Amino acid sequence: MQIRALSGFTEDQFDKFGTIYSPINGINTTSKIPTKNHNILKVSLAPARGFFLLLLKVNVWGLGSVIDSAKKNAAAYSAWKVAWWNLGGSDPELFSAAAKGKSKKAILIKTAPQKIKDKLRQIGISGIGSIIGLGGVSVEDLNEGTTAEEKPFIEIIEKSAVIIAALIDLIAGTIGSTNPQINGYTHGIPSGLEPPIRDEYGFKVDFKMLAIIAGVIYILRK
Repeated sequence: MQIRALSGFTEDQFDKFGTIYSPINGINTTSKIPTKNHNILKVSLAPARGFFLLLLKVNVWGLGSVIDSAKKNAAAYSAWKVAWWNLGGSDPELFSAAAKGKSKKAILIKTAPQKIKDKLRQIGISGIGSIIGLGGVSVEDLNEGTTAEEKPFIEIIEKSAVIIAALIDLIAGTIGSTNPQINGYTHGIPSGLEPPIRDEYGFKVDFKMLAIIAGVIYILRK
């Protein structure tokens, strides 16, 4: 699916858009499209952007926390400003919405795309449940297991899907580069950085080797 198809413009009209004419999951984060093209997308993608900003304000998937954290990383901050411009938006509205949601308890993380949940796990966040992606998932499927307070936001997720799909790589990258604090979830040790388990004498315990030794002893005793 492409932004072209969702904005209602023909392929010829979108040909002149340069960087924005790309698969929706490949939004340009390094160079801004011309103002003329930005103004067209400002109108055509306004509804989807508005719904996405609502998700930030209530911290769906912890998005408010994630995007607000980009301000502490120059590269991430610049990428978000460029990407949001290329989707027809202005960065003050983006970061304002994120600031409103950043401290709220994250909701509906179990409905987040796998790429986002994998990144959250990598930075040590646990308790985010089973994976349910956006692609091909119905509102009824997403509603399963959600609270009454969360259910109204399921439709908002679907209505902002064009923006989410465009930004998903940037969201995941920001999680990895800024290690945001997600309210309501346990922050443990990032994956791969767990300290080694040691015995009472301070020596590192190699469980793989212990298993091999135990297997050899078992075979010799037979």
